[in-house]
Amino acid sequence: SEKDIRTACKTRSGYVWIVDDTLYYSDNAGESFRPIRALPSTADLFMSEDNRHGISCQYENGVVITNDNWQTVTRIPTPYDQGLIRAENYPGRIWWNFERCYRVYLTDSLYLLYQCADWFLTRRDTIQWQLLPEQGVSSIIANPENGKVVVLKGNHVLQTTDFQSYDSLSLDNINAPCVLLGVVNGQLYGIYGIPSDSVFCIDLKEGTTKFG
Repeated sequence: SEKDIRTACKTRSGYVWIVDDTLYYSDNAGESFRPIRALPSTADLFMSEDNRHGISCQYENGVVITNDNWQTVTRIPTPYDQGLIRAENYPGRIWWNFERCYRVYLTDSLYLLYQCADWFLTRRDTIQWQLLPEQGVSSIIANPENGKVVVLKGNHVLQTTDFQSYDSLSLDNINAPCVLLGVVNGQLYGIYGIPSDSVFCIDLKEGTTKFG
């Protein structure tokens, strides 16, 4: 029977990965796929532009990494495993699943994971998680033009290389909240508006409305 696709990832060179409970891989921009391995309960997956290094998280406190396009995997500890997520850190959320993982990301030197209700980061060579210094980040995406990391914090679109210092990409003339970041045809867009009302898409380089 058909299964629902849980997540997907695409690199600029046209390599594509999709996951239901099995990870599938395409090297021809999605024209055909072949299975690589089982990845049950996958919440998110992210691959580097060399198409070999990747990170994936499972919903229930599981993170695995690969250095050979998922031919082999290594499980790494999570922030929860390392004692960074405790009930007292989230008062009033007694119902919260503190182990739950949602999103992953990687750079040349860092892994990032959204677990419980916060983004955490660690160096790839040490696996010692810490809270992302810039808290309140809701979205992380790669800028397709320069490979830098673009984050959405509140209504501010910020760009960084190290998650220590940031440059603003926000557009001063947009009188609406930015709710999501995305890439369309190699261009970085911010999606602005009220989801329950109306939204429109702004090219963050040109400042022009492309969709909406």
